[in-house]
Amino acid sequence: MKKWFILLLLPLLVTACGYHLIGRGNYLPADIRVIRVPMFQNKSFKYGLETTMTQAVIERLNAATDLQVVAKGKADAEFSGQIINYSLQVKQEDASGKASRYQIVLSMKAKLVRIATNEVIWQDNTIYAYQDLDVSANMGQDREREREAIQELAEDTAERVVTSLIMNF
Repeated sequence: MKKWFILLLLPLLVTACGYHLIGRGNYLPADIRVIRVPMFQNKSFKYGLETTMTQAVIERLNAATDLQVVAKGKADAEFSGQIINYSLQVKQEDASGKASRYQIVLSMKAKLVRIATNEVIWQDNTIYAYQDLDVSANMGQDREREREAIQELAEDTAERVVTSLIMNF
């Protein structure tokens, strides 16, 4: 009898204590259901970085929230980003003094604005991301490695930014 009572009471206790599943959902204001994500601005000299970063954020928003994400059209809020800088810094040299490892450094800022009132409801002007990049004597391989490192950097950065966005409310 006691066991049945506990089983019947368990759902009430779980919902009453604020238990929720992590991974999907958000803590944004309830009226924010549709987010527009236009192409990020790219102030760096790295061609195509804005496309990679924008796509990574859209994919992360779709994976981590129940929000509807659109590129254009009617929305409750707009999530915009600006890539400020992209650089490769030598991190390690080989015995001959040639760079064998670089560190990719990305700086950017992002914000979420309520469209109806133009109110900034979330903003981060100090987003920094780092990714190591091993290089070789083969420039073709190095370009492919850099592309892969940029993709990984974008995905990791998008995860951090979206988590900050949805958990700060």
